[in-house]
Amino acid sequence: MNTAILRIFLAKLGFSVPAVAGPIPVAAGRALTQGDNGAKLVYTGAADGTFTLPKGLAPGFTCTIIQTAAGTATVAAAAGATVAGVIGVKTFGLNAVIEVQNTTADKYVVTGGAGAAQ
Repeated sequence: MNTAILRIFLAKLGFSVPAVAGPIPVAAGRALTQGDNGAKLVYTGAADGTFTLPKGLAPGFTCTIIQTAAGTATVAAAAGATVAGVIGVKTFGLNAVIEVQNTTADKYVVTGGAGAAQ
């Protein structure tokens, strides 16, 4: 079966279909969108940046953020959404990798090289 057709079919059934793309360089924090599902965002900012999770991303949404410069990446929830991590919701430091997962509607979990927000 054609993968494009399969992706459309699964999306119409309400499944979160990951994007198929290589690493995406990001120099400043921004709001995440459904288009970031399955993406690997490479954070290259010299200053700290915040990636905001909006209300309404499909359950099953997942996104990886990799810190490759001095600025740390923090994950925050917009109004109507929540985010939590066992240790925290920001990258530990240079070369840290965190993953954001939407476990249920508008509830996100951060895993990986995360530390406490300062």
